[in-house]
Amino acid sequence: MRMKVIRDYQFLEVADKGASVAIGNFDGVHLGHQSVIDVALNKARDLHAPLGVLTFEPHPRTYFAPNAPPFRLMSAEARETRLSKIGVDVLYELNFNSNLSSLTPREFAQNVIHDGLGLRNVVVGADFCFGKGRTGTVGDLLRYGKEMGFGVSIAPLITAGLSEVSSTSIRNALGEGRPQDAADQLGH
Repeated sequence: MRMKVIRDYQFLEVADKGASVAIGNFDGVHLGHQSVIDVALNKARDLHAPLGVLTFEPHPRTYFAPNAPPFRLMSAEARETRLSKIGVDVLYELNFNSNLSSLTPREFAQNVIHDGLGLRNVVVGADFCFGKGRTGTVGDLLRYGKEMGFGVSIAPLITAGLSEVSSTSIRNALGEGRPQDAADQLGH
């Protein structure tokens, strides 16, 4: 089955709601991202729900600093291809714009996760931040999930060697001429 790509959180068909979703930027779809997706997959199986990924385009960093030097590990198209290859059913690739960036953490949980996408479960990394100014925490998301009726799962942070796996760590390894360290964290 081909992965479905949805670029709006409003006006969804009922059939496009109800997924178990990993949330994040997924730049590089590295081992840490794959761990978050694996937790979402296990929840999707438990719930008999589609496996989804919720991400943003343009990358929020590009949105807030459009003149900054390029930093992405992969384009949106490459990310989409990679997510499809690892078995994601639905990619919710939301337009990161002034409307989305101005939502408070509560508004994001209510308008996007609950009302818009109708998600049954969301999975985030332990260091996840969301909402205007990145002021929402994992604790906030857990509270909103309980209040609004969606599950929240926290994926543990993954390490490779002595460092935490992250897009920043991979970019640093590449910038410092350590391609093998970057490849080890990417896992592909």
